[in-house]
Amino acid sequence: MTAARVGRRDARGAAAWWLSAVVFPVVALAAVLIIDDGWRLWSDLPRLARSQTATDALLLETVLMVIVAPLGGVALVMRRLRRCDRLMRKPSEEGTLRSAWSLAWPLCVGATSFSVTSAVLAWTVLGMSSDPLPLIATSHAALWAATLAVAAGGALCASVLSHPLDAAACAVGLALMVAAGVLVAGPVIGNAPTSVINAALQASPIVAVASAADVDILRMDVLYRLSPLAHVRFDYPHWQATCGWYVGLAITVLVAMTRTFGRRTDA
Repeated sequence: MTAARVGRRDARGAAAWWLSAVVFPVVALAAVLIIDDGWRLWSDLPRLARSQTATDALLLETVLMVIVAPLGGVALVMRRLRRCDRLMRKPSEEGTLRSAWSLAWPLCVGATSFSVTSAVLAWTVLGMSSDPLPLIATSHAALWAATLAVAAGGALCASVLSHPLDAAACAVGLALMVAAGVLVAGPVIGNAPTSVINAALQASPIVAVASAADVDILRMDVLYRLSPLAHVRFDYPHWQATCGWYVGLAITVLVAMTRTFGRRTDA
């Protein structure tokens, strides 16, 4: 198969990933409007209801991201493996930096498309005024960083495991465990030292994004009744620390993924 034809296939795959990243925030907002407000447009809602709608949509988007972003990372690496097979060459022939960049930039564009679309929808729901812009910016910066890190984790799983289903199951399972484990953990996490609890909260994309949006997620009705964390001392992560943590993690994972990917395909 010629390089041009393979390139067109790769472009179509990347376009599908980016389109999905744009569509998911729209689907999440529509679902929240249907469930919470019975098909009413946000323009017909009072200000407090619009604020709650924007918050619920952000939380739903984050939950969807934890499930979908790892699958996007897995698909990216698997598509790259097929590309190398079709061209009958190894990634090492392209150079380490070029190989790393070709794997990283689609994840960056997808995370950016997802976060920017979510931010624009949130600003629209909140009335397109300047007052909520700082909170929208911080919360969606955290969402972008978390999306990039979670997708990179999926790519790493795909570079280690040979079967796509194994890689997808591992990536989604790990993402869900990190994101929701601290929220549903029993008395063990409640009795842990405060520093351990704070680290677990920062590692959770759901908690980190909610905290950046100034949402006290652990004291929402369901979690307040189910999670022991609502009744112990802890500190929510700051959005600056969240962004730094996830961007650093994403870079580390992408470097490890590139090295693992190269060794696997060169074997």
